[in-house]
Amino acid sequence: MFTERRQAGPDQGWFTASPRLRNEPARPHAVAAVRKFVLIPTALVLLAACGSPDPAPAPAPTPSPSPRSVAIGPRERAYLAALGSIDPGLVTNQARAVVHAHDLCADLARGTEHAAVLASATWYFIGADVSVDQAKAERIVATAQMLC
Repeated sequence: MFTERRQAGPDQGWFTASPRLRNEPARPHAVAAVRKFVLIPTALVLLAACGSPDPAPAPAPTPSPSPRSVAIGPRERAYLAALGSIDPGLVTNQARAVVHAHDLCADLARGTEHAAVLASATWYFIGADVSVDQAKAERIVATAQMLC
């Protein structure tokens, strides 16, 4: 492929190509094709981005109750009072305490092992200011059964 080799000049690489490749005329049609495929799509994108008016802002979604939100009625208030007698730190977030009681009820209804239910109670109710040991977890599960 390379027929001659000479010392590299300022505008040449380490070796030069054959004279046939070096003396090949420019291809103006290839340059025009590249311009068509690059410039036209770029212009269309710019026109589409700049020329269209801003769409009307979408109305703000109305807040819907989360699937985990709870209504605190008389049964829940009795449960929270009983839970607060175990440790007042357990009821700092009342809605969370009620939701976790329903989770414990669901575990009991599914027939989950008692040790796993106690582990869930420990996981649900442990916090920065509350520690939950085995005895406290037993009392929490017994109290949560008020809502089952």
